[in-house]
Amino acid sequence: MANALNFPQPTSTSQSVLLHQLLHGYAEGHRLLESSIDVPEDLIRLVLRLSDLSGSNVSSGFEDYITGYPLISLQAYALAKTWYAPEMPRPGCVWTHTILIPAAVMQELVSLDCLHSLFRRPDKSGVRGSYAKPLTLKTIAKSSSIVAPQRDILEKVISVHYRREDTPVILAARNSKEFESSIFSLWAQKWPSLRMQFTFCTGALAVRAFDKRPFDIQCVPTSKAREVMLDSKVMAGVSEAVIANSMPGDTPAWAIEAAQDASRTTGGKLRAFLWQVTNESSERQDFESLVFVYEALQRSMALPELISTVAKNFPDVRSGECLKRALFGEQRNAGLESYEERDLLVGIGTTSDYQSFDAEMLALRKRAEDLWVSHSEDATWLVSELFRSTLNPLGEETLAALIAGMQPETARRITSRQIQFLPALFQAKPSLATSFQLWLAGGDRKRELFEAVASHKDLDPILIAGIVRALLESNSDGFIHRALDLWGREAVFAILDWSEIHNGAMSDTCRESLRGHLSSVMEWVEGGSERSFPVLIAIARVVAPLSAKISQRETSVWLRTSQHLRTHGTDSDRTYVFAFLLALALNNAPPAPLELVAESFEYVHQAAWDQRLSDNAWIVVEPFVPELSWISNWDKCERLRRGLISAFLRNSWPASELQNRIKNDDLVEQLLRSARKVDGGERLLHAF
Repeated sequence: MANALNFPQPTSTSQSVLLHQLLHGYAEGHRLLESSIDVPEDLIRLVLRLSDLSGSNVSSGFEDYITGYPLISLQAYALAKTWYAPEMPRPGCVWTHTILIPAAVMQELVSLDCLHSLFRRPDKSGVRGSYAKPLTLKTIAKSSSIVAPQRDILEKVISVHYRREDTPVILAARNSKEFESSIFSLWAQKWPSLRMQFTFCTGALAVRAFDKRPFDIQCVPTSKAREVMLDSKVMAGVSEAVIANSMPGDTPAWAIEAAQDASRTTGGKLRAFLWQVTNESSERQDFESLVFVYEALQRSMALPELISTVAKNFPDVRSGECLKRALFGEQRNAGLESYEERDLLVGIGTTSDYQSFDAEMLALRKRAEDLWVSHSEDATWLVSELFRSTLNPLGEETLAALIAGMQPETARRITSRQIQFLPALFQAKPSLATSFQLWLAGGDRKRELFEAVASHKDLDPILIAGIVRALLESNSDGFIHRALDLWGREAVFAILDWSEIHNGAMSDTCRESLRGHLSSVMEWVEGGSERSFPVLIAIARVVAPLSAKISQRETSVWLRTSQHLRTHGTDSDRTYVFAFLLALALNNAPPAPLELVAESFEYVHQAAWDQRLSDNAWIVVEPFVPELSWISNWDKCERLRRGLISAFLRNSWPASELQNRIKNDDLVEQLLRSARKVDGGERLLHAF
C-alpha cells in the first residue's frame, strides 16, 4: 500500500529498527498532540477513539493499561499505553503513547514485552518534540524480563479464544497488570498474520470495539465484567461472550498443550510448527485443528492415519493449504523427513479422504515427473504400487504423470513381470505404443493394447506414424486395417514410408487394407521426392486390381517402374507390373496411353502365349478385355488382342499407331485378324 510503513528491517547483522510513535492527550479536548508520521485520514478517528479513556470513569487498579489493534492501511500494528491524567484540569483525561509496529517487524518480535521500555508518560506540560521523531528498538531477537503467565488462566483463555472465531473473551481482573503476561504470551504464540488481527485491552472500563465488533480479549474490572460481557454479545451479535476465568469445567487437552508452549519465553516446538504451517490465509479457527495435527506428529503417527487426521481437521480442499503443503507438498518443512517421497505419493493417491486435497496445490504431477530424474527406481516402484492399489482421482493423476515420464525400457521392465499393466500404460501414454518391443511383449493382449491406443482422439501425426511402424515391426499388422480406418492418410503414409525403408516389404494384409485408401496411396506415390522402385513395385500390387479407379491419374511413375523392371527384378514382378500398365492403357490413362501400349502389350501377350501370365497378373487386365464363347474363353491371347482393338476403336486412337506401337509383325497380323471379329473392327482395317 502507498501508506504502508517503510522502515529499515532487522537483519542478521543488525537487530535495531525504527518505529513510529504518536502521542494523544488533552488540549481543549482529546486530540493528537505529536506524531512522527502523518496519520492517514482513514485512521485518524480510529486511533483517536482507541487512545481515549476506555470507559466513562477510571477504576482503581486500571489507572494505566495497554491496548493492541491492527492498522491495516499502514500494514502496521498499534500497541498503545494509556495513563489516567488526574493532573489535567478536566476529569477523565488521559495520555496515550502509541507505537506503530510494521508488519515485517511483527514477525521478528519474540514478545510485546520488549516494547515496554519504549513507553513514556508525559507530564502535565508534555514533552514537546520528543514524540515527533521515530523510536529506536535496540533488539527484537529476545525479550527482556518476561513475567510468567498464569497457566490456568492462559489455558482457559486459549480454550475459549480459539473455540470460535467470533467469541469475545472477558477477563474479570483486579487490575490491568493481572493478565497482561497471559495476553502477551497468547499474542507471542500467534503466527504473524494472526498477530496482526489480534485486538486486546488490559484495561477495558466499558466494552471496546474494533471494526464494529468487540475486542478479542478485554480485561475488565470485576465489578463491570458481566456488564461488558452482555454489551459485547449485543455489539457482536453473537450467542455468547465468555468471562474466561469464571468458567467451570475441565480444559481440553489441546488447550493445555498450547498453553504450555505459549508460557515459554520464546515458545517451543508447537510455536515453531504453527509458524511453519501457516500463512496469510490461515485463520484463528484453524488453531485447534493445527494443535491436533501437531500432536499426531509428536506421536509419530503412521502416514495413512496422519493424512486422515489432516483431512478430518481441514476437510475443505482450500482449508489448511499451507499445512497441507508443508506436510505433504513438494517442499516439506514440518518434520516429515522420515517419509519417503514415494510413500507420500502412494498415501495421497490412495486415501479415501482425497477430497480434502488438491493435486495442483500438492504439485503431484510435477513431483511424479521429477521422481524419474531424482530416483528412477522409486518411480518404477511407485508405478507398480499404484497399479496394484485402488486409486482415488489424485492417485490417478499421479500415475498418469508417472506414465507420461516413463521410457519404453522402463515400461518393458515393469510389464515383464506384470503384463496386465501394459494396456493401462498405453491408455495413459499412447507414445509407449511406438515401441515394437512392447507390442511383442503384449502377447495375446495385443487387442487390448490397440483398443487402449484407439481410444485416444486426435493423436499427433508423428505419434500415429510411430505406432504404425511399431505394429509393422512387431508383426502386428492384423491391426493395420483398424489403424487405417482410424487414422486414414497418416497411417497410409506411415505404412508406405516403412515399406520404402524396408526395401518394399509389404504383407498381404497391408496390401488388402491399403486398397480401401487408394487416394492417400496415390498421394504418397505422387508427392515428394522420387520413390524407390522396390516400394513402387509393392504399391503396384496394391493399386493394380483397381486400375479403373486410378486410370485418370498421372502414369509416368508406372512407366518408369516398368522400364526399370526390364533389367531388374523378378519375372513375377515384371509380368505383374506390365499387366498393370496394359490395364491402364486400355483405360486410356494419361498422359500417353499409346506409350503404355508400346511398353506393355507385346510382353503381356508373349507371357500369355508362353503360359507365364500368372493368375494375379491376369486378374489385373481381365476386366478390360472382352469375353469369348464358353468354349474359347480360355484363349487369353485372343482376348488380349480383341481388347486392344476395342481400345483403339473406343478411344479413337489412329489406326496407324497400331503398327507404330507393336513392333512384332506377326503380332500385328494376328491383331488384324482379331479385328475382323470385333464390332467396328472393319473400320480399323480400312484405316490401316
